[in-house]
Amino acid sequence: MSENKELQLVESKLTTVLQVLEPLFQVPIEEHYEKLDQRQKASLLVTLAFAINTLTFVYLKIQGVNPKSHRVKAELARCKTYFDKLSFFRKEEPTLKVDEQAAKRFIKSALEKVDRDDAEMRASGQSGRENNKKKRKGVSKKVK
Repeated sequence: MSENKELQLVESKLTTVLQVLEPLFQVPIEEHYEKLDQRQKASLLVTLAFAINTLTFVYLKIQGVNPKSHRVKAELARCKTYFDKLSFFRKEEPTLKVDEQAAKRFIKSALEKVDRDDAEMRASGQSGRENNKKKRKGVSKKVK
C-alpha cells in the first residue's frame, strides 16, 4: 500500500472516530459523569486515559519517535492494569441464582400443608373463618 493510501485510510478512520464521539462532545463530560455509578465512573476515567495515551502513542509514531521508549508506553501498561482490576470487580458482582430443586420442595410442602388444612376443615365441618380464628388462638397461646 502506498503512503498516500495509508494516510487516507488513517484519516478516514479518525473521521469515523470523531463522528462516533460527536454526541459525547456536545454535552460537558461532568454531566455524563454525574449520572454514573462508581464502577461506571472508574471505567470512564480509565477508558479516557487509555484513549488519550493511545492517541499520543500514534502521534509519536507518526512523528518518527519510537513510542516504545517513551513514557507513554508505561502509561498504557498502567491503564491495562486498571482495566484488569475493573474486569475483576465486574466478575465479583453478586448474581442471584435460584435453586430450582429447593424452590420446588418449598412450594410442594406449602401446597401439601394447604391441602391438609383444607381436608381437616372439611372433616370438622368448620368454615375457613372459624378455622383461622382457632389457629390464631393456638399461636397466641404459644407466644405467651
